[in-house]
Amino acid sequence: TVTRPEPSAADAAALRALLSRAERPVVIAGAGVKQAGAEANLVAFSEAWQIPVVAAWRRHDVFPNDHPRYAGHLQMGTHPELVATVREADLVLALGARLNEITTQGYTAPDRRQRVVQVDVEPGQLGKTYPLVLGVHADALHTLRALGAPSAPRDPAWADQRRAAYLRVTTVEPAEHPDRVDNRQIVRALRAGLPDDAIVTNDAGNFAGWLHTFFRFPLARTYVGAASGAMGYALPAAIGAKLAEPERTVVSVSGDGGFLMTVQELETAVRLRLSLVALVFNNNMYGSIRMHQERAYPGRVIGSDLGNPDLVGLARAFGAFGARVTADADFPAVLRTALAQPGPAVIEIVTDPEQISVWSTLTQLREGTT
Repeated sequence: TVTRPEPSAADAAALRALLSRAERPVVIAGAGVKQAGAEANLVAFSEAWQIPVVAAWRRHDVFPNDHPRYAGHLQMGTHPELVATVREADLVLALGARLNEITTQGYTAPDRRQRVVQVDVEPGQLGKTYPLVLGVHADALHTLRALGAPSAPRDPAWADQRRAAYLRVTTVEPAEHPDRVDNRQIVRALRAGLPDDAIVTNDAGNFAGWLHTFFRFPLARTYVGAASGAMGYALPAAIGAKLAEPERTVVSVSGDGGFLMTVQELETAVRLRLSLVALVFNNNMYGSIRMHQERAYPGRVIGSDLGNPDLVGLARAFGAFGARVTADADFPAVLRTALAQPGPAVIEIVTDPEQISVWSTLTQLREGTT
């Protein structure tokens, strides 16, 4: 039996008092919300209290991204306007979130001077990385139920402002290119080409920054990603997801380096006749490692270049469908073809290695301009 502790009456009253006094509160929602099955309760809470919600590292689907109270995802290299939602808050409620290095942007958001409340089923997490004004040993679902609605209507201005910042930073307008790949357009087309309940799994690497920033998850239980940042995770995770939810669309998103770490699992997918799509963003390098090399030692590259095989030919050798995209304008049609396959499909997306991350290029890193 899983024990799900309830907040004490004193803790619930203290948290209500803190929330009532706060003018710029924010919720950082983590795995504890998902594990408690409290996603719908969090939506109701945010609406009643007019509180913006940001998703902890790789917990995208903890809150519907199309909801007016959603304010973004805390990832590696989060845009400053999204980080500002945490840094400018006068009360930070970490709800089932561990406040790890990535979620907190290197323990700078929130900073040590901000008021932080943490709610977690694991008492050892309370105050582990931040001093707290209140630590609540409780399940997220029980806590949200205990808090209820505020005693008076709340001003939505702060939450509206943070939602506007999120939309300003993450909205991608259609602008297809017939001669090159813009990863933003790939992610926009991917969202448009999938049903709302599609399951997306993703690997570790700089390529994931575009997914983390621009892809919107409207429903709970639609994202699977390793918070540990393990490379090679996406394809095996997609196989597991498809076996668990055979009627749902499943797409894995990988970089070339991570994909090649577990590409042999294509054999499993072919043998089991699993209809899933594996996207591979190919820039012929370990992008994250290269980024750190260029930032610390510009132009000194060691061991981060890759000499990849023909990924389309490799997919076909396994008995899977394979296709290559060299222009984002071609991606929607290729995606439709891949989704219609009776078995696994691999789409190699040839990307520009110069665009090393969402917000910077290799040249900018070398010149120290970003």
